[in-house]
Amino acid sequence: MDVITCISLLLVVVVVGGLSSFLFTLYKKVPPNKALIVTGISKKVVVGGGTVVIPFLHKAQEFSLESRIIDINTSQITSKDKVPLSINAVATAKVDNPNTESILIAAEKFIDKTDKEISKYLREIIESHLIATISKTKFREMAENYSLFIEQVSISAQKDLSKNGFQICSLTLKHINVPHELRDIAVGKIVNIDITQQKYKTKDQKEVETEIGMSIKYNGEDFSIFLGNHTENIEKAIFHVITEFLKRVEYSQIIENKIEVEDEIKNAIRILLNNKSIDITTISVVIK
Repeated sequence: MDVITCISLLLVVVVVGGLSSFLFTLYKKVPPNKALIVTGISKKVVVGGGTVVIPFLHKAQEFSLESRIIDINTSQITSKDKVPLSINAVATAKVDNPNTESILIAAEKFIDKTDKEISKYLREIIESHLIATISKTKFREMAENYSLFIEQVSISAQKDLSKNGFQICSLTLKHINVPHELRDIAVGKIVNIDITQQKYKTKDQKEVETEIGMSIKYNGEDFSIFLGNHTENIEKAIFHVITEFLKRVEYSQIIENKIEVEDEIKNAIRILLNNKSIDITTISVVIK
């Protein structure tokens, strides 16, 4: 081999080596939990691999594909039947990988955002659908069919998450809290209420007393009468009904037809409380 040939081969090696080194510096690589978003003269998404990025012609940015755990804590939510609730939930959401279109949608919206900002945005979406679904659902339906309720929230939230390139992976309600004193009522357990020694005036302005004992339960339509002091609310409502009833009846009529009058008062109370979403399981009315 002559000198010229040796020099030529050496030059080829130097050029190829230099070109290889140059291309190596242009090669960008990402792990499987990230996407490389390449834009410029062409658009490309690379997940768990690499590609050549040419300065001035391309722009490359990394975007995380890892799942995001989102804590949701909301209070003062009202169910369809007006039961006041506070919710503690946790959701998991991530970019819809390996859907390239979804990765591009998410990257265009969030690539310049911090993890905290992205999680906040996703939380607001899921939380808004959680609140909306609760407002359309009775509390007892949530308690008795938890999985269906979760499915409804997830399906609803997914519509908006898809527009942002994300998908909801899981949603768990850790706690559905009702004020402690109202929980048994909200799930339909029987509550006893005694109203004793209430005085009323008859049509002829004479006084009678009543003693009322009831076992009641909430029928899941309108919880408003139980808010605040529910015993006092029910007592006031019954007091009004009996007052209106007895002021149309004379004292002598009550004494002569005591059992019939007591039965009529029972029926009036049943109608009143049923209209306020209360079922009466037992009731006694005694006029003195």
